[in-house]
Amino acid sequence: MKLSTITMLSLLLSATLQAKTFKVGTMIPEGTNYANLLEEMGKEIKKATNKRVKFKFVWGGVAGDEPDVLRKIRVGQYHAGVFTAKTMADVYSDVRVMEIPFSFKDRAHSQKVLSEFRDDFEKGLAKNGFESLGIYETGEIYIVTKNKVDSMDGLKGQKLWLYQGDKLAEAFSKSLNLVAVPVALPDVLSSLSTGMIDASYAPALGIVALQWHSKVSYIVEPPFSYHFQGFLLRGKDWRKIRIDDQKAIKKITAEYQKKISDSNYQDGLTSFEAIKKQGVKVIQWPKKDIAGLNKVRSEVLKSLVDKKALSQDIVNKFNTKL
Repeated sequence: MKLSTITMLSLLLSATLQAKTFKVGTMIPEGTNYANLLEEMGKEIKKATNKRVKFKFVWGGVAGDEPDVLRKIRVGQYHAGVFTAKTMADVYSDVRVMEIPFSFKDRAHSQKVLSEFRDDFEKGLAKNGFESLGIYETGEIYIVTKNKVDSMDGLKGQKLWLYQGDKLAEAFSKSLNLVAVPVALPDVLSSLSTGMIDASYAPALGIVALQWHSKVSYIVEPPFSYHFQGFLLRGKDWRKIRIDDQKAIKKITAEYQKKISDSNYQDGLTSFEAIKKQGVKVIQWPKKDIAGLNKVRSEVLKSLVDKKALSQDIVNKFNTKL
């Protein structure tokens, strides 16, 4: 009888230890389709694991800017985050290769390359202490400006936002001799308003969600890159989840990876039209400027390899896909 009681208590304790609510910090605004799909995914995981695994999302930067969230995860205050590739690169730098400007012919090309690199990225993130629960497409990246900038030369006279710590954007700006002003992501809107910066860049979805479209007058065509985000859970916390629950979670997150990416892409198209309806004018840059920018790719890649921001191996592999 005593052994039976001990066994029962042990099983109860084991079940209790394996039940976990994970706090997830993100800049994604609450109520967006993106946020709603992540919430929906969380509910499916909760159901599939019989409530042993739950995700509590903290939306809209309430947990802080992305570097703040990553720091809080590392010290155990948070467990996970949905991050831009810029912050994912602080965990595993090679993920950033997907955002090298002017690399892809179209969306289908970018999706194909991402699918071929997904295993590399997941292994690299895991090796550096994080489990990937999804890498999502968030759309094409556009430059938006307060002043009319109808060529690359015109952009050189503007104060362009630089996401603090963004090595890729820094290398790109230096190669083009642009005036880059480092600003934290939550402060971009106020910086556009005060004139601290004149130009910024983001997917159309982000431009609307962060309300930047209310402070700019122009959006540049064509977009210069594709934007991705990732849902990362601290590896230490992932390993606390039962193996059968891990398998269920991976199945669900794989399904939502495509669902969220497709939704974000469509929302990006809708957001681009919404930006135009708000009176923001589309500026088409000359083809010769775009051809010139293609040549910048090799300079940017070399700079990032020299600074150890990308490995030569990933660059070599990436170049074979273009």
